[in-house]
Amino acid sequence: MNRKPDNLADRETLRKEFIGRCGWGDAQVLPLVPDASFRCYYRLTRARESVMLMDAPPEQENARAFLKVTELLARAGIRVPAIHASDPLHGFILMEDLGDETFTALLQSGASERDLYDQAVSVLLKLHGNREVVHTDLGEYNFEALLREARLFVEWYLPATRGGRLSRECESGYDEAWQLIYQGLPDLPPTLVVRDYHVDNLMLVNGQCVLLDYQDALVGSPAYDVVSLLEDARRDIDAKMAHDVLERYLGGRPGLDRRDFMHHYAAWGAQRHCKVAGIFTRLWLRDNKPAYLRHLSRVLGLLQKNVEKPPLEPLRQWFVDNDIILRGGEFEFSRGELIKLMENEPTDFSI
Repeated sequence: MNRKPDNLADRETLRKEFIGRCGWGDAQVLPLVPDASFRCYYRLTRARESVMLMDAPPEQENARAFLKVTELLARAGIRVPAIHASDPLHGFILMEDLGDETFTALLQSGASERDLYDQAVSVLLKLHGNREVVHTDLGEYNFEALLREARLFVEWYLPATRGGRLSRECESGYDEAWQLIYQGLPDLPPTLVVRDYHVDNLMLVNGQCVLLDYQDALVGSPAYDVVSLLEDARRDIDAKMAHDVLERYLGGRPGLDRRDFMHHYAAWGAQRHCKVAGIFTRLWLRDNKPAYLRHLSRVLGLLQKNVEKPPLEPLRQWFVDNDIILRGGEFEFSRGELIKLMENEPTDFSI
């Protein structure tokens, strides 16, 4: 069966066929709350059994990458969901049901923040201490990847605050600032970078930390996942706890140069916050998912702190030169107005 779904009804048919082929055709199918991606998740239950179904439309998602990184992480001794069956051509994966105890849910129920973050950083220490996982054909988190993501800030967030696209000259200056920042990064031993390592994507199963949502993994800076964990876009983190967890990570990697690592930590932190501000704005404008706007003030606050650090001087100067003022999700234009305005050619104003 190699047909491609051309509508939602066809997608549902393919999903039911896959479930049937896996022997779960008699199960109750419960849709779960969607996330920021195009993926959908379903819990299949019957009697006392349950499994999870990932529906990852091939036009937008890469099921093969999820399967590949799952195998890499498992070989490195990292706990990930067991895969029961898959149809990567059509974007379906049947996997272990790990329950609902994400770190986010546990924190909301009163679990110890320090204990959970200690577990999370222990996983990173184990992963970053494994040299085999970087010898893969995964892509590199190089300048092209960094800039492609960082540009979401000038492609979505800033136009939404200004009511139109930026001038080409202004966008070029932004790109040049990031090139200078990247060129100034000291060498660090590369690691596998999960790229979305935070409490929403971590679970506790039988006392063990389990990873979720890692299909976009690349090989790159060890600082990225640490800053993703400790400068979370979605929740405030106790500063003393974050400092202690960071110190524990650095203490667990005695061969790592502290100054060089903190240089990376600042740069990749700023890059991630630029990316996330753009993504949250895009989710609102393009995908009509406004819920993420409530996190924008936090993201911009984290970005502001990062750009004040010496490694981010080129970006800080670009902000100054173009009179950039970081503010939260309060936009002067409606969603409909912004969609129309951003379809136009770049404006003549400098920012």
